[in-house]
Amino acid sequence: MPMIISPHRRQQPHDLRPGESFDEACIYIHDSGRVACGRHVGTEATYTPQAWSCLGLGPTFTNPDDGIVFACEICFPRGYHAGRG
Repeated sequence: MPMIISPHRRQQPHDLRPGESFDEACIYIHDSGRVACGRHVGTEATYTPQAWSCLGLGPTFTNPDDGIVFACEICFPRGYHAGRG
């Protein structure tokens, strides 16, 4: 079972329970560096032992320390550009 690690109280670190899904509003980063929203984490994530960490809520997450923007690789296949639809 994968582990979910989240900074939000509504989704504290825990192993994904049977029948539970990833939060669609959250941006997740995998141990390997793959970034996906909860809709696109994929069913393979339900049987891999690695952790998915919730970076934040919304379509993107900007690291406050260095300004790097993380976005779902499937929703934004060419990368996320602020101000573009």
